[in-house]
Amino acid sequence: MDVDQREFRVGTGSGPRVAVRDYGGKGPPVLLLHGAGGNLLHWAAVVPRLAAAHRVVAMDLRGHGRSDDAPWEWERVLDDIEAVIDHCGLGSPAVVGHSLGGMLAGAWARRHPDCPAAVSLDGHRAAETDPDHYAGLPAERVRHDLERLRSLFTAQTATAAQPMTADQVAALLDQQRAFAAATGIDEEEWEATVRRGIAERDGRYFLRPGPGTTSALRASAGFRDCLRGLRRGGGTAPRRPGHQGTAPGPRGPARPRAGPPDRRAPRPRRARRRAAQRLRPRDRR
Repeated sequence: MDVDQREFRVGTGSGPRVAVRDYGGKGPPVLLLHGAGGNLLHWAAVVPRLAAAHRVVAMDLRGHGRSDDAPWEWERVLDDIEAVIDHCGLGSPAVVGHSLGGMLAGAWARRHPDCPAAVSLDGHRAAETDPDHYAGLPAERVRHDLERLRSLFTAQTATAAQPMTADQVAALLDQQRAFAAATGIDEEEWEATVRRGIAERDGRYFLRPGPGTTSALRASAGFRDCLRGLRRGGGTAPRRPGHQGTAPGPRGPARPRAGPPDRRAPRPRRARRRAAQRLRPRDRR
C-alpha cells in the first residue's frame, strides 16, 4: 500500500536536531528505531504493513542518517526520543527497535514502564561482546575470532573518518545495488538507504555514523551487553522528575536499562506469564 509521509527535523533542547519521518496512519502509535550504522529507511519494507493499522513514525538516531552529530550518551538519546514523541503528539507509543534500536526500546521501557509495548529485535549484545557470552564454543576459537572482529571494526572506524571522492561514492553505490539484486532487496529502496548514510561536506563525502559515535558505542558496556541491565534492574543515576526507573550513573559507561527494579523473589511462572501479557500491545487486531 502507498503511505503518505512527511519528513522534518525536531530540536531536542540543547541537544541535536534529529530527522523524523511521519508516515501517518490511524490506530495506536508506533515509533521505529533503527540499528547502529543504519537510518530510518531501514524500516521501509515494514512501514506499509504497520501503517494499515497504526500511526507510524521513524527517526534517525543522533549521529546517523540526517540527524545532527552529538556525543553518544544513553540518557540523552532517550531525551531525543522523548522530544520526537512530544513533537509528533504520539502520547505513549509502542517503541520498536532493531539491534541498537532494540536496546533503546528496552531503555525506554525502563524509563516509561507504562508504555504499551517495547519490542527489541536482536537488541541484546553487540557481536564484540565478552567471550563468556559465546557459550558452547571453544574458548580459543572465540578469543581468536573476537580479535579478528575487533581488528575489522577498528579498520571500519578508521575508514569512516576518511573522506570519499564522488567516484568512490559511485563505486560504493554500484556495489550496494549489486548486493541488493543478489539478495532480492528492492534496489532503489536500498540505494536510497545507503545514500542516507553518506554526508557531504565541502565537496567531500563521509560515511555515517562517524568515528566519534562508533567509538563511543564500542566502548559502552551497555552496547556490549544490554542484557546485564535487563537482568539486574536498578541503577545508580538519580531519577529525573516525571520519569520512573533509572539508568546507570556516572561511575562507568552508561548502560540502557529496561523493566522495573527486581527487589522481590522470582515470581511463579503463571504470574510471569500474566505480566508478559500485560506488556503486549493493547490493540492486537
